[in-house]
Amino acid sequence: MNDPYNWLTDFFKNRKVGSPLNLEFMIPKVYERYFLIHENYGIIDEYPFDHLPEKASEQEQENRYKLEQSYVLLLRNSRNPGSLYRPVSLKELAVRFSTDYSVDMIDHIKYSLGISPLWDRTIENLKKFIEHARKQERLYLYIADYHRYPKAWPDKSDEETKERTEIDDIQEYIKFQEKSGMDACSYLFGKEHPWCLTTFEDFPHFILGCDNETAAQLALVDGLEYFEISGE
Repeated sequence: MNDPYNWLTDFFKNRKVGSPLNLEFMIPKVYERYFLIHENYGIIDEYPFDHLPEKASEQEQENRYKLEQSYVLLLRNSRNPGSLYRPVSLKELAVRFSTDYSVDMIDHIKYSLGISPLWDRTIENLKKFIEHARKQERLYLYIADYHRYPKAWPDKSDEETKERTEIDDIQEYIKFQEKSGMDACSYLFGKEHPWCLTTFEDFPHFILGCDNETAAQLALVDGLEYFEISGE
């Protein structure tokens, strides 16, 4: 039986150390298409996003401060802060804050408590996509830097099973991502790797390399946020 991980071990064996952090350095260049899977976001519609006028009176400034602080306390004292945010699409956020719809658009929106990433929603949508893509097949997870996360696999004692793991339940993969802070060099793929979902150290998004058939599955998940990127 062919080793399902060979294509990745060969990739790391031949990859040039010290290469710039680009797509070709993070995932094998074997796919027809590549995508970045973006986090889902939520918004507090009533939050005071609008800027105060330059000549705002002291009273206006004080009222704004009190309003902002009321949300600080509300979020701090809530048992489920995420429930205070209405799920919102990135396209809606781009319109609301007059910025370009792009993968780095959040960097161009002034930070406030009024918008927040929704990790649970992001993961739920990601799981739905994986279920579509896997077609009930077994999944394989390769972790190139497993040694950085010795406690991520508490039930696995030997190094080989920490580096290479067969996945039946997607929740195993999600737990690993949560424990590693989505910062490991990890590769989740199906049989014959028609697609591969990658995370990479210090890179903020999931990367998907796939064939055209798998790419079509992305649109089947309502609310999944993704951007197609060049494979060059």
